[in-house]
Amino acid sequence: MNADPEADRAASFGSAALDGVAEGVVAVELDGRVRWLNAAGRRLLGLSQEAAAGRTLGEIFRLIDRRTGEPGPDPVAAALASDRPLPLDARHGLAGLDGTATPVVWAARVAQFADGRPCGVTVIFRDPEELTLTPDELVKANRMEALGPLAGGAARALNERLMTIAGSVARARESRGEAGAAAALNEAEEAVLAAQGLTRRLLAVAEHGAEPAVVYPATQLLQEAHELAAAGTEVRVAFVAEALVGEVRVDRGAVVQALHNLILNAREAMPPPPHRGQIQLRAADVELAAGQVPGLAAGAYVELSVRDNGNGIAADQMARIWEPFFTTKPHRTGLGLPTALSLVRKQGGQIALESTPGAGTAVTIYLPRAARAGGTHARHAPAARFGTGRILVMDDDPKLAGIASAMLEALDYKVDLARDGEEAIAVYERYFNVGRPHDAVLLDLTVVGAMGGEEALRRLRALDPDVRAIAVGSDNREGAAAAPLAAGFGGYLAKPYRGAELGQMVKTVAG
Repeated sequence: MNADPEADRAASFGSAALDGVAEGVVAVELDGRVRWLNAAGRRLLGLSQEAAAGRTLGEIFRLIDRRTGEPGPDPVAAALASDRPLPLDARHGLAGLDGTATPVVWAARVAQFADGRPCGVTVIFRDPEELTLTPDELVKANRMEALGPLAGGAARALNERLMTIAGSVARARESRGEAGAAAALNEAEEAVLAAQGLTRRLLAVAEHGAEPAVVYPATQLLQEAHELAAAGTEVRVAFVAEALVGEVRVDRGAVVQALHNLILNAREAMPPPPHRGQIQLRAADVELAAGQVPGLAAGAYVELSVRDNGNGIAADQMARIWEPFFTTKPHRTGLGLPTALSLVRKQGGQIALESTPGAGTAVTIYLPRAARAGGTHARHAPAARFGTGRILVMDDDPKLAGIASAMLEALDYKVDLARDGEEAIAVYERYFNVGRPHDAVLLDLTVVGAMGGEEALRRLRALDPDVRAIAVGSDNREGAAAAPLAAGFGGYLAKPYRGAELGQMVKTVAG
């Protein structure tokens, strides 16, 4: 009898909790012998706890490669040899007595004592037919996987921009002539804008919510996906675009993520050196006839293609490549292509694929061509009301508030500063009560621990229904202006912004 009743209750509760999960869970000793199976594991393996306990994992959980029939890895040995949890693997099946393989998706990780010493291995597995995801769940599950390969290349690219900014500022400081200082500062400003573009593209992939559909040049979407996915790779990437390629009305983040997945797949399809990997990205207008691409009506489309000279796809795999969790790569989840297909279909498009084993693969996205562009980041005011030349800037960061103030003062505006919404309302009310209200108010949308811009605008409009307010935020994606404009702001500025952008925005919103 256990001397610790509380430990017994905790163990019983843990077993009951694991019996409630849909995945099979096997607890294995360091010597490879099975200690415990949860309810799903007993069901999937057709074994009772008594029949499984004490047997080696290889006896009840023998993996074989579903394509080749070769023996699969020992999950216990593989987990102990790895410095991190093994990712989901969908390449194998469980070997039956008749030599057939029942498909299985599995992962494993080392279990540890409180002092960090390994005490065993936990193997988790599931029937892939039970791994059903809604389209939205599929996209979310793929995002974290998609961001991984981006991180290294994006960090290097941002570091290069920061080095350019730091070097240019140092040159401007040391320059003895105005021309040299101006040239150095221009270089710094260009690097800031390049970094802003990179962060916007990262947000497009990382953002969990959908963006509103906006018209974009198709070549811009392909170029942005290339700049992210091709960062830090030795594969040669060529970009080809026909003249005057059309525009598409899409959720930009969705299309960039889909393209990124296709480019990443192409990168990973390359044989090892000395093979010289090459990827061609191409954008072109196309007129499709009815039935030419399954699922698409006849009409005008833009095609965005990713072609590689990698290994190609085997004929027996072609029918399964769009299935979630099907993969031939040991460290991938098999979500890239299914996610891309789901995202593209939501935009009214389709994906076509051609592949030759040993020669390469071409994947083409077809999107309906848009008739015209639309959307704006600012509403024109009907007329200037006051012409006081006074602007109120609300930002909880004193340095950013000072920069905005200096930009506006250089344009001959008078500037008042506020740290949060409460202070902004008090300052605005003071001038409004003496008949000298501000021509425009810049409100930072996010203020840590205090009233932000949106609530401040609601309170200001109760005081003055005709207040002219500009929202300032960190989201620099194309669709980021939609929510602030819907909330009643006259315009939206994304940090970092330039003096010319600020001046034009104030002029437009204030009238």
